[in-house]
Amino acid sequence: MTKKQIEEGTKLLDEFIEDAESVSGLGYHSDWRMLMPVIQKIHNYDYVNDINIAAEYTFIEPTSPDRKYISIDSKHKEPFHPMTTFRAAVQFVEWFNHQKEG
Repeated sequence: MTKKQIEEGTKLLDEFIEDAESVSGLGYHSDWRMLMPVIQKIHNYDYVNDINIAAEYTFIEPTSPDRKYISIDSKHKEPFHPMTTFRAAVQFVEWFNHQKEG
């Protein structure tokens, strides 16, 4: 991801968790402690059945088959890098916001 994409994703996740204080685009994509409250909030929604964070991917499973699956493969050599889960969270929140609008 580019620096701009990280900043846009950070802003999106800040709005999703209603946290007005961002850490200058540094945080969710590199720090599990910042990212996990976002993942917990995503998991608490009725239409998310499960979130699987593995060494090489992050997978968000909906409760019904007509909902969008989000699966992000890691592009990092380091296993369990937060960037993979950050990318999945951003995709989920983009989808979630689109559902609220429609």
